[in-house]
Amino acid sequence: MEGTRETIWEVIHDKERAAEFLEGVLESKLLEKEGNRLLVEQRTHVGGPKGSYVYRLRHELTPMSKATFTYAGGELKDVVGAWWIFDGPSPEICLVVYSLHIDAGFFAPQAIVKAGMKKTMPKTLASIAREVAKRQSNR
Repeated sequence: MEGTRETIWEVIHDKERAAEFLEGVLESKLLEKEGNRLLVEQRTHVGGPKGSYVYRLRHELTPMSKATFTYAGGELKDVVGAWWIFDGPSPEICLVVYSLHIDAGFFAPQAIVKAGMKKTMPKTLASIAREVAKRQSNR
């Protein structure tokens, strides 16, 4: 992803404004912040019969390099994931890895789940990249 590690990190962790730029996020708010731990509540469009779901995630941050998040309550059964930022070929390009597992709490054939993830994961990363580019150009 084009952008400095600092700008990428800033965008990934801009929980208060995530609904403005992150594909699929309808609402997002920071409920708690204590050191390198965050509690965030989001309402996202993730498909399924209801269309949108509200859930809370506990984030554990390793600043500028890794953030893991785990389910802390809400309408979904389970959410686990992580963001990693690795050095790229220059300080203005980084490798960004996003991992996500969602258990909605109801039966869904894996073929449907995987097909949905193939659409949403690239959109999430593209949303982050667009916001990073926007912020980089405003500096």
